[in-house]
Amino acid sequence: KDSNGNVSTPSDWTNVAAGHYTTCGIRNNEVWCAGKNDQGQTGNKNYTIESIDDGNGKYVFSGLPDMANLSFAMKVEGLENPVLIDSGESHSCAIQKNGIAKCWGGQKYGQLGDNSTSGDIVKIDPTVPVTVLKEDGTPLLAKALTLGEDTSCFVGIDDQLYCNGRNLHGLMGTGDNSPRLVATQIPNGDNVKQADLTWHHLTWLKNDGTVWSSGQNHNNQIKNGSTDDVRTPIQIFTDF
Repeated sequence: KDSNGNVSTPSDWTNVAAGHYTTCGIRNNEVWCAGKNDQGQTGNKNYTIESIDDGNGKYVFSGLPDMANLSFAMKVEGLENPVLIDSGESHSCAIQKNGIAKCWGGQKYGQLGDNSTSGDIVKIDPTVPVTVLKEDGTPLLAKALTLGEDTSCFVGIDDQLYCNGRNLHGLMGTGDNSPRLVATQIPNGDNVKQADLTWHHLTWLKNDGTVWSSGQNHNNQIKNGSTDDVRTPIQIFTDF
């Protein structure tokens, strides 16, 4: 229900997502979120801005504002005809009808994909959705998304798998643990039909029917015989 106590019927909602502490849904071409809002992941400005002059005529947050959690759904401003939604631990993302992906909330590892991170000084309002960029600086056009703890992954309209944010355990398959601040092409992530991301490992299905994965392997969730991280994507489910 909303802040006025109005209860929607199931037919109102077209897409939903559950993050670690957040719940979001799309209704009537709008995103509504509820839950923990300590980093702005519900996209709602239920706080008082305490600002300082950064010396360039702009005002910035001195640390993250104190945003109370929401016990009812509120609309996320700054989106145009969203069609898909997902949430992570402290951030959320949506894909608009025009294919542009936008994210908001926590940004410590670049999980919003706009080529920035948040440090001691937060230079943007974390509740305002920002456009996810590719490595060449152009907006990413996507048709599917999946969010992990502090990572965002997308299937582009070109069927390429892209990820940005935290790269713990080498989940992006790039051979390292370095975070990516923009949507970065995943090795062997071409011709992708579907992808799913959990906290620290990533799995995707290609249009040719093969399944690939990378990231944390401490429970043999990617390969048997070793619990070492898989930092280069490998094909899985081959022994049948």
